[in-house]
Amino acid sequence: MDMTDNSAEHATLTYLGQLGWGELDLSAYWQRTGHEMGFFTPERKGTMPMITEGENVGYTARATIALDDDALVRIGHEYHGFELQDYWPAVAGSMMMGPQTYVNITDGHRTRLAFYGEIVHHHGAEWITLLGARHERVRSDAGPVQAYSTGMMNAADAAAATAFNARARQKSDSNLDLTATARYQPHAGFDAEFGFGRKTRSPNLYERFAWGRGVMAMTMTNWFGDGNGYVGNVELKPEVADSLSATFHWHGIERDSWFVKIAPYYNRVPDYIDVDVLGSFNPYMAMKAKGALLQFANHDARLYGANLSWKAPLANRTAVGDLSFIGNTSLTLGKRADGGYLYRMMPPNMTLAIEQRSAQWNIQVELKVVACKDRVDTRRLEPATAGYALLNARAAYQVKNGLLFTTGVSNLLDRQYSDPLGGVYLSGLAANRAGTLETLPAPGRSLDVGVSFRF
Repeated sequence: MDMTDNSAEHATLTYLGQLGWGELDLSAYWQRTGHEMGFFTPERKGTMPMITEGENVGYTARATIALDDDALVRIGHEYHGFELQDYWPAVAGSMMMGPQTYVNITDGHRTRLAFYGEIVHHHGAEWITLLGARHERVRSDAGPVQAYSTGMMNAADAAAATAFNARARQKSDSNLDLTATARYQPHAGFDAEFGFGRKTRSPNLYERFAWGRGVMAMTMTNWFGDGNGYVGNVELKPEVADSLSATFHWHGIERDSWFVKIAPYYNRVPDYIDVDVLGSFNPYMAMKAKGALLQFANHDARLYGANLSWKAPLANRTAVGDLSFIGNTSLTLGKRADGGYLYRMMPPNMTLAIEQRSAQWNIQVELKVVACKDRVDTRRLEPATAGYALLNARAAYQVKNGLLFTTGVSNLLDRQYSDPLGGVYLSGLAANRAGTLETLPAPGRSLDVGVSFRF
């Protein structure tokens, strides 16, 4: 789809005050976005207007109260309201996209009302603990819908609209989040942090209320860029992630000196919002291309991995400034309890860089290495990708009056590759109407130039 119009307005009001009993932080916001999609490029001829109107309104209030020199309490209250209208006007003369407006989501509401509190306590010079809890009430609802028509070409959508309108749609979730962390610093060159967290996410409006069962309607419900079709599930439960994590940080005493940091983690996610397979189809009628028809569904899952980062000074106070060797590497694995890998998990990857810093210059030459992605979600027909290495370079020049010039070259050697999380080449398949669904080619050599001024 092509973006044919997009407009947004927003306003924010904030207050931060130091009072006799502590600190008070208040904010309120309003956002409205109008978004229209359609076809106007040679790749996709014809028209298919799709209009989305969204509005956010909310406020937050937080108070920080010092109990004594070693402890403070934060308490807060939040409200976030979201309204959504999503409809597709009829296309004149089209037997399939008319004569009615396709109502995808009408009067969609999702409101979140939350209260939370946490206490931070210093136990001598070595330990700091944080204990927190948050309760959030999430209510969601949507109005009646309609298909383009009740004719044979729209029979699946017409039947789905009738079933959707006949059922109760209002849902209310009561979500409890918990946090417990402890930071330990026995001396100036080492600190460690250990944590447990319970985080909850209620389904969004599309995950719950997208209802179309025709292939075209299902493929329009897709923010993954994978060419599959999706339908919502009113009975979805919130997903709950119970997390264990730790961070071990060795570092020099001086600022910007050496450091090594490793952070393993483990997440158990009951009712992870994933998918069930309903069927398959051939995108754009290309018989060699395969797409999946999916419904959002809850399944238990596990995610675990580790991140490692470091900095090693190579030379300090030379004629060209300070030189350092910096880098990071990460590993993430995710599996469903009933078998199969989770979707869009980044394969093992590493970034290595030489950085130069002086009073005015900051130059970095970077090598990014990504392993092949062979742990894929077969339910969503996720494609495997080959491993690759990219060379990038960037530079910044700081003028004393606050003027900053930046430039950078990504993929300096103009390597051809596919980003493991980049999705599939839908427009290429649509233009050719033949072949298979390939991974989306990643950008070639790219030059970026920027100027900023701070005052």
